[in-house]
Amino acid sequence: MNIIRVCDRDFNYEIIYKRGNKNIYLRIKDNKLIFTTPRPLGDDFIKSMILKNFNQIIKALDKSPPLSENTIHLFGVSYKLQIIQSNLNVVRIVDDTFYIHTTKIDTNHIQKIVTSFYASKLEEFVELNQQHIKNKFNIEFNIEYDYKNVLSYFGECFPNRHKIILATKLCKYDKYYILSVIYHEFGHFFYKNHGTEFYMLLEKLFPNYYKTQSILRKIKYNDAF
Repeated sequence: MNIIRVCDRDFNYEIIYKRGNKNIYLRIKDNKLIFTTPRPLGDDFIKSMILKNFNQIIKALDKSPPLSENTIHLFGVSYKLQIIQSNLNVVRIVDDTFYIHTTKIDTNHIQKIVTSFYASKLEEFVELNQQHIKNKFNIEFNIEYDYKNVLSYFGECFPNRHKIILATKLCKYDKYYILSVIYHEFGHFFYKNHGTEFYMLLEKLFPNYYKTQSILRKIKYNDAF
C-alpha cells in the first residue's frame, strides 16, 4: 500500500502503468487514489496533482450516507439519540440511549455540547493509554494534547513543540482505531515525513497498522452530530 500526506491528510494511492497512455489520469476507487500513467511518478508530482484536485478528492472520499437524526456513535458503539431541552448542557448515556440535554434547540449549540463531550472522553482515553505508548516509543518528554472539531484529519503532530492534536470525531470510532491514530502521531516525533522508515516503525510497534488504517478510512458514520 502506498500512502502520501498532503495538507495534513493521508491518502492511499496506487500507480498503474499503461505505456499506451499519452496523459496521466487520476480516479478514485475503493477509497483509494488511482494514477494511470505511461511513466514513473515522483512524490512531488503526486502531491501537486492531489493539491490541484484537492477539493474534489476530499468531497469524493468523505462522501457519506444522508445524516441520521436518530443515532450517534461513541467508541464504535451505536446509540439511540435523544435531544432534550433543559436548563443544563450535558450528555448522559443510559443503556442504549445517548441523551443530549441542551438549553437551546440549535444545531450549532448542540454540536458544541457533543464536541466538548467527545473531547473529554478522548482526553480520558489518552491519559489512560499514553504512558504505555510512551514506553513503547521510549519517549520520556512531556506531550501536550489538544482536541479539535475538525473534519479534514484524524490527528496532527508538531514534533518540535511536543504537541499532538486529535480530532474529536475520533471518539466515534472503536478504541483500537483511535490507538492506531495516536501511534501514527507518535511516529512523527521520530520521522516528520511518511517514508519507509516511518511505516516500518509503526508496523513494529503497532502490528497490522496498514490494515487497521485501511479499514478506518472506509468507516463512514452518518451521525447528525
